[in-house]
Amino acid sequence: EVIHTWLKEAGGKSYYYIPDGRVFEFGGKYLFEIKENILEAEDFINLAGFELIRYTDFDSYMERDQKERLLQLYTSLIREKIFCASQSQNKKTRRKLEKRKREEKDILKDAFESFYRSGNKNKDFTNDGTPLEFLTFELLRKTELFSEVLANIEIQSKEGLKNEIDVVAVKDNTLFYFSCKKRKNLKDEHLHRVASLSRRLGGLYAVPVLVSCFHTENFVKRALSLGVNVVTPEQLLSKLQKKPEETIDNWRKKA
Repeated sequence: EVIHTWLKEAGGKSYYYIPDGRVFEFGGKYLFEIKENILEAEDFINLAGFELIRYTDFDSYMERDQKERLLQLYTSLIREKIFCASQSQNKKTRRKLEKRKREEKDILKDAFESFYRSGNKNKDFTNDGTPLEFLTFELLRKTELFSEVLANIEIQSKEGLKNEIDVVAVKDNTLFYFSCKKRKNLKDEHLHRVASLSRRLGGLYAVPVLVSCFHTENFVKRALSLGVNVVTPEQLLSKLQKKPEETIDNWRKKA
């Protein structure tokens, strides 16, 4: 099935390529297989008619040790079951959150404004989605199974329409699309947007994943009917650290 990607002309013949690496002539004749990762995220974006405007390069303003400490902090928060917590908690939890917020600021230091893309000093992991994007980005990168991982991407269509994507990753010339949400009461329209934009960028083989702090079983069922995987931050952490290849394969199968 022709899904996307590029069309090549050679010797008067046209070929098409699918993400499992097989190359065919139009008409269905199998020619050969490509095993290298030859597609990048920007290729998918351009082929879908968009331009890559920007993405966040954490390495440009954070030291390696700084990133590791921040990832450890968020990992600890997940294991303490307070990463998704808001301010409306009991006194004991609020005290713990205040302590952890001070730790976060101490780790970020001069990188705070770049990380949160804001001068608002009140931003922290309890009221902003950036930490979940960072966590997703770092966990994916650390698996060493993806040829490319990008975070906080902004794309623009030829008509000037802009879209933001939290995280994208490329594995075996397949686009993995991640939407990271900490807010409650996600609507079905968000599921449709994730399913639609991921397929527009990555074709029928795209793998959309929603990393969500709050969702119901019925919401997950509706998501799967659209081919969208749904995981909590806790599940993402556990699955990618313990069984990364199996987890990624399962996402692909359900998409």
